[in-house]
Amino acid sequence: MTPEDIGDIFQELEDALFAMAIRNMDAHKNWEKAEGFKWTQWQAEQIAGLREYREKVNILTNKGFDKAKKGILQFLKEAYEGSIDDAAGMAVKAGKGDVRPAFFGVNSQKMDILVEEAIKDIDTKRYACINRMNSGYTDFLRKADIFAQSGSMTIPQALDYAMKDFLSAGLNCVEYSNGNRVNIASYAEMALRTSSSEVTRQANGDVRDVLGEHLVVSNVIGMTCPYCQRWQGKVLIDDVYSDGKPDGEHQLVSQAKADHFLHPNCRHQLFMYIEGITKVADLPNDAETKERYRAEQKQRYQERQIRKYKRLRDGAVDPADWQKYDARVKEWTAQHNEYLKEHQSLRKNPKRLAPGYTGNGKPVVIQHGAVSGALNDKTDPFHRFRDKQAENMYEEFKNRKKEGVIANMAKSANVDIDTATKVYKHLFEDLHELADGVGTFPPDYDMAQSMQRLFSCTNVQEHDVIMVLHEAMEYDIMQSQGLPYDVAHEITQKKYNYKEALLKWKEENGYA
Repeated sequence: MTPEDIGDIFQELEDALFAMAIRNMDAHKNWEKAEGFKWTQWQAEQIAGLREYREKVNILTNKGFDKAKKGILQFLKEAYEGSIDDAAGMAVKAGKGDVRPAFFGVNSQKMDILVEEAIKDIDTKRYACINRMNSGYTDFLRKADIFAQSGSMTIPQALDYAMKDFLSAGLNCVEYSNGNRVNIASYAEMALRTSSSEVTRQANGDVRDVLGEHLVVSNVIGMTCPYCQRWQGKVLIDDVYSDGKPDGEHQLVSQAKADHFLHPNCRHQLFMYIEGITKVADLPNDAETKERYRAEQKQRYQERQIRKYKRLRDGAVDPADWQKYDARVKEWTAQHNEYLKEHQSLRKNPKRLAPGYTGNGKPVVIQHGAVSGALNDKTDPFHRFRDKQAENMYEEFKNRKKEGVIANMAKSANVDIDTATKVYKHLFEDLHELADGVGTFPPDYDMAQSMQRLFSCTNVQEHDVIMVLHEAMEYDIMQSQGLPYDVAHEITQKKYNYKEALLKWKEENGYA
């Protein structure tokens, strides 16, 4: 495992916890029959269900942390052993002999302490995570009651407003001494990267002690913080990770660390320095280094904004709120993409754009024409929610006035009424020879969302229009040439590929 893998474990935990919290909020509520919704009854059931909610939080959290602990232990031990081999190999190349036999079957006491501290640090965050999820949901219920009883907003608006802070912050359960909070996935990745760096430095120090060499030099990084910029590329005496002593000529590693060098999340390492053999890289221009660092920090800020608004969008109950937050996601995503074009040294990392909470696919959002990508293979791996939702939507489409549906489809896709009529007939009325027998097409989740936008003339996407053109051409081929559905489908795909266009849209908007 890598620090990124550990971060992914906690990202998945955050996904699962927030999805569960939203499902809990939705419990006992039928949005399609709003007249049957009773706020006081829903509120009472939510309060009564808090114990079950807390039990689920405990189960999910413990499962995630236990998985992470195993990965951390394995990763740090492998990091130490690998660093011993690397440092010993460098010693051989420098003519210092092979010191690897000295480490066979020997555990470094310092390394064991580092690993123990890393495990203990992560484990203490387990309870902070549980407390955050419990207190956050309790605060949501309290705020929702105040907003709903005020009479100044609708129930969906009250729920969105009450849930806003919870979703906006994410699982920011780690608090620093200055009061700043950080997301658990970001903290875990940072903590493991820091522990890994410390273990690597300790392994190198253990090798240097055996060799009696205590001079070190750090690697040179072109995109580094102001603290590290002062110390990178300097030859130092290692009195922290090995038993180096002052020589009156070189500064000490302990002095550099006191000046914030090798800070948490630092990307610098220390390498053995041998006079006349070790080559120190040229230092980059100070102004350029500062500019690259500033650019990287701005990129991190943009990524945080994208994640925040994705959580708010995917957790929204009121359609207006969903559209407002979706617009902010697109705004920040466009700004982020443009920024990366301007700064070629930066690289896009899709994992950093993940929302933390990926959504719950509430039908109310889709029924108001919102572009929903909340349900996917990660949040709904067995298609249970998507299949059920698609069935309900197809049934609702069939119950609408046919002429109105066709007219709106024609308007949305910019086709004539005859073409829209063919598509309606092809999708909902005609029988086809399918893999499981003869019948109408089975409900499809993605197509249902496209249809909803087309039928309501709201927020129509490019792939929605491609779907209409695909179905119309497929219908014509089957009728004029007498070809079976699967053959006609393959021919049509070459000109109008709905699935390809859909996937492209999902990737561009963070739904894939």
